[in-house]
Amino acid sequence: SLSIEDTLRVTYISADIQSTPEYCQQQNGKIAIEVQSLYPQNVTYKLNETIQRENVFDNLLSGQYLLTIQDKYCTIYDTIEIIHIDGPQADYQISDNQLDKGDIVSFTETSKVGDGLIIERDWDLGDGNKKEGSTIEHAYLTSGRYTVKLKVIDENNCKDSTSQDIVVQGDISFPNVYTPYGEDGKRYYFRPM
Repeated sequence: SLSIEDTLRVTYISADIQSTPEYCQQQNGKIAIEVQSLYPQNVTYKLNETIQRENVFDNLLSGQYLLTIQDKYCTIYDTIEIIHIDGPQADYQISDNQLDKGDIVSFTETSKVGDGLIIERDWDLGDGNKKEGSTIEHAYLTSGRYTVKLKVIDENNCKDSTSQDIVVQGDISFPNVYTPYGEDGKRYYFRPM
């Protein structure tokens, strides 16, 4: 009896594709691919025009990407979208930015919320003091110009900061170079009231 034996080669390729968003305009989107193939040593990955053997593409901007996965015999095409997650935009109001020494000033956070809730509000008051909260109060004990910085962080770990200057007035002083004489020949002095 005569028998004929044929060999049938079955090939396949499958992929599990995961993408993570681009957070806070940081060019940090990511595509990770897990491939099952009979020829894993021959697998190549192409994302738009970038060809590589590694199965991870990172540092991606938000947008659509054409992904091509290829082994010795098979090819998979897929369109992957990296979404954008907006972060907060820090902002605040000052109750008064022209102060005298010892005056209490209020700072109220008025930040624009992005795609996540703001969970931290850190204040640097410019005089070595730091506080947390959405509304804070502070008294400056020394005259001068202070840069007040607010840093906000949301639940996606997106961060933003802003700063404004305030001026704290001190005692008025006059130089001792000129002391006027009146018509009566007496010397007159200027002193703070």
